[in-house]
Amino acid sequence: MFLAQLPLPPSALPPVIAPTIAPIAPPIPSADTVQPKPDLEAPPKSIDRRALLDALNKTTQRYPALSNPLGDRVPEAPNFTLHQNQQIRFNFRTQGQSGRLQDLTFHRFKPDDQLYWVLPGNRIVIETLGWEGGLRQSGLETDIEVQQRIQATQPLWGLQAAWVIPQSFQDLISREELNTASILSIAGEATNPDGSPTPTIALNSGTPASAATPTRRITTIPRIGTGSTYSPSGGGALFENLGLGTSPYILQAFPTNNLQALLEGEGLFVGAVIPAGILGRAGIKFGNPITGEGFEFKPEVTSIPGIKVAQASQFDNLDLLNVLINPYLDRDDRQLSYLNSLHWVSLGLRTPKILSTTQTTQTHEWTNFFLNRPHNRTLLQYDREPRQATYTNIFSNPGLSLSYSFDRKNFNEGESANATIGHLLGAIFEWIKPYRLEKSLWEAKVRAKREEPFTLLRSTTTPEERKQINQRLERTLTLANRTSGIDDLSGSITFPTPIYPDRNALFQIRVGNHLRRLNVTQVDQKWTEGNTFISKLKLSNETFGPLTFIGNPIFNDNLPPIVSNAARSSTVKVIITTADGGRQLEIGDQVPNTDGAVLPVAIRSFATAFDRLELSQIGLVTTNIHRYEGDAYLPTIEAVLTGSRGNFNYSYHGGLWGNVAKQLAPNVRRADYGQLEPRFGLYTQALLNWESARAILNKDKKISAIVVSNPSLSLSLNSASNPSNPSTLIASYSYLRQTTPLTIAVTGGALLSYTGSAIEPVLFGRGQMNFQNGMTVTGAVDMSNRLYGTLETVVPVSPIWSTGIYLQNFSTGLLNNNRTSGSSYGIILQNLSGPGRTGFTSRIGFSNGKPEIRFEGNLKF
Repeated sequence: MFLAQLPLPPSALPPVIAPTIAPIAPPIPSADTVQPKPDLEAPPKSIDRRALLDALNKTTQRYPALSNPLGDRVPEAPNFTLHQNQQIRFNFRTQGQSGRLQDLTFHRFKPDDQLYWVLPGNRIVIETLGWEGGLRQSGLETDIEVQQRIQATQPLWGLQAAWVIPQSFQDLISREELNTASILSIAGEATNPDGSPTPTIALNSGTPASAATPTRRITTIPRIGTGSTYSPSGGGALFENLGLGTSPYILQAFPTNNLQALLEGEGLFVGAVIPAGILGRAGIKFGNPITGEGFEFKPEVTSIPGIKVAQASQFDNLDLLNVLINPYLDRDDRQLSYLNSLHWVSLGLRTPKILSTTQTTQTHEWTNFFLNRPHNRTLLQYDREPRQATYTNIFSNPGLSLSYSFDRKNFNEGESANATIGHLLGAIFEWIKPYRLEKSLWEAKVRAKREEPFTLLRSTTTPEERKQINQRLERTLTLANRTSGIDDLSGSITFPTPIYPDRNALFQIRVGNHLRRLNVTQVDQKWTEGNTFISKLKLSNETFGPLTFIGNPIFNDNLPPIVSNAARSSTVKVIITTADGGRQLEIGDQVPNTDGAVLPVAIRSFATAFDRLELSQIGLVTTNIHRYEGDAYLPTIEAVLTGSRGNFNYSYHGGLWGNVAKQLAPNVRRADYGQLEPRFGLYTQALLNWESARAILNKDKKISAIVVSNPSLSLSLNSASNPSNPSTLIASYSYLRQTTPLTIAVTGGALLSYTGSAIEPVLFGRGQMNFQNGMTVTGAVDMSNRLYGTLETVVPVSPIWSTGIYLQNFSTGLLNNNRTSGSSYGIILQNLSGPGRTGFTSRIGFSNGKPEIRFEGNLKF
């Protein structure tokens, strides 16, 4: 019995804990220790096929790692027998309304292909050959499509200001200085909800009080000229009838942008639809409002600010000039010109507003199918030197593997190629034929065909020493199997190695498939544009201009009061500086009513516009989330050094794995979220333990108890550590006490898990009690971010039937073994029919309130 093989449920183990947390203990001494019996030798007078298989089965059950016909990490013995041609192992589970065959394995070993023989020269040869095939659930693909109707909004701010340059200003600055003067325009606007007054806006021009030439504040007045705005020969003719020296001058504060293309749609009103082509001609693109990609606001710039002559031949933007001085424009022409008269600024895209959301989810299971040809050849020779034997082994298990989804009705080429390469690597060992091993197999087959008897072992090594050699070899092979980083062994060679009762060392080369856990997510998002429409419109096209000109001077207190909106404040200021910096003047829209000025009667000397135009678009965002959680079997080569000396055992494994798949998973090409898997990786796994066994004698000098203690240290490192494939360091201590009425086995320890970015500690404990009447009580506790516990008890009710209960404070998903909050409980039903017959274990209960059935076992026929 091995302490590491205590029948704890897999769900009781945390996902990061390797199977080697319970170190291997030496076999428990039995009556054979006191009265040695023949171990491997079986010398009947003649051997037929049935007797040969019996000898092979007994060896397989007594030393499963030594014979190991399937190359399993934990050989099945004593359940595996070669009497039957076929054997099926299965594991089926249901939860709620769903059911799943988690794995199914089929074995076929023809009796005529099996060999066990004892040859002259103290040689024992073992050969097993068969077929192994089956399936196992390898992963779950989840595809989620989320469609969201969203409204994206882009506010546009339009502004413009224009002043009539007064005659007094023209007299102060020459025409040359007027053309070269620099202009700084500053504007501000504050808007509150209706009913909430806004404060007066004060603009600080930043002109220092100590400037060499002080700023002169000039009140704007209309140009006194021969023309009149409301005259067809004046404003109606854009003052072309005036001479250049007598024409009015206008100060334009901001550049102008052309948005006239917006009128090519349904019009300029709230709700008007603007096709994408028209929007593009206006220089406006929404792009993707989620990512911001493709956003653009580049309308045509049609004029720059400056002091300009108010004549058609002298003004660089006729649309703006018409709006400012031509009162004879009809409504449509004025609206068209107005959209080329303002400086427009995009305030960017607002946070999209989600109008509706729909989601569809599809899951697809992936199954790994495999077919292998396991062939195991072993030579164990007890040397002439006392207390020594030589062990040689060649195991080849070539095969094929396919990853297939019944839901998708499709193959996963990448995973199939990876696993198949790992299986085919084992074919190399089929062609390796050490001379001594092959010669011994040939000789054994000849003797078996003649039905000759086994040859008696004749060696100076005593039967008890041979048994110690066999037990030490078995423990070393078991340690190597359990510590290995290869989950599907497709081939191995154990070089000829001497084995002693108190020490040994084996060197192996192994190939096969290394298991990596995948948890990757790919997210693709598509934006489908909808129609753009005007969602808000506030224009000054009815109030901006015109500037008028008549020649009657009046005082400011005669000007009509300006009607303002208490909820909206705005102001604009322009600073004019001559090229040499000698003169600086400031013009604003706030003229004190107490100042006297020469102004036109009943007209404005300036015009300002602060407009808001909101464009909205209702589009569709389609988000496709592709997630895969499952296993990847990657081709691997591994070197192994394992052995023992006295009570000290060690095993070291170093491996290299590769990934030939172009895609990370069946539905994932890149890892937007989760762990990115490299093309190649390295791993190291090692185990050290110290085993101590002693017998306790009663007063009659008879054994009353056996006590085994075993401290252990396990290390697992890999070059691509992540939460699904952590590197771990495990320290544990195991204690076993066996008496006639009760056997107690306890293991406790601590684990450090490195996930690539953090170190997580875990404390764990395992325990089992076996009573004389066959009752077994098993418990496990793990504590990391929370406490996980499980308890099971099984009681025999007949020679072949047992029943019990189980309880745990967590549950595991049907499609993975990840633990989630909740609880699971129910009854256990076991059939222990013995070798050569059907056996199974069933758990029937509830998990998170859902009915749950687990059914696993084997069929032999």
